[in-house]
Amino acid sequence: MKYISALLLLFALLLASCDPDTTAADEYEIRNIIYGISRDFSWGEVDGIMAHVHPDFRHKGMYSTELRQLWENRRGQYQLLECEISDVEVNYDRATVFMTMTFQSSTSTYSYPEPETFGDASYFIYEGGSWQLYGDQTWRRAFSGFHRYRGHGRQSIILPAEYKDCLRKTRFNKSKK
Repeated sequence: MKYISALLLLFALLLASCDPDTTAADEYEIRNIIYGISRDFSWGEVDGIMAHVHPDFRHKGMYSTELRQLWENRRGQYQLLECEISDVEVNYDRATVFMTMTFQSSTSTYSYPEPETFGDASYFIYEGGSWQLYGDQTWRRAFSGFHRYRGHGRQSIILPAEYKDCLRKTRFNKSKK
């Protein structure tokens, strides 16, 4: 009995000691990926950025092909990217990066917090022995304004959330004359 309790205690200590090291190593790897993305952007290497994207990437309705176009558009507008990482939250095989992304050109500078603004470079998954950009895995686009999509052979309009209550109130409360 003493032998089993000693083994259980040793096993518990082993598990407790491994977790912080694994998380620190994961955080280090994710930070290096973000800094690599910043370097690849500044060097004009969109393929280098896309090498870190998971095949099942999906973020606010955007897939990896649209992500590539987004990075190419950003690169057409800005020459430099600097990422200042404030925190990396690792939760088993998922991670979220909190950072400030600063895009710079010769005429302008644009900074914004992530993942609050766009988030396309903030959500990771650990798969195949490495961390990869995975997106938030949502289907709906969360941009302001009107967006059209094709569904069941007809066009529909998705309204921003702030207009939904207004639409409900006016659509069904029409009085008949």
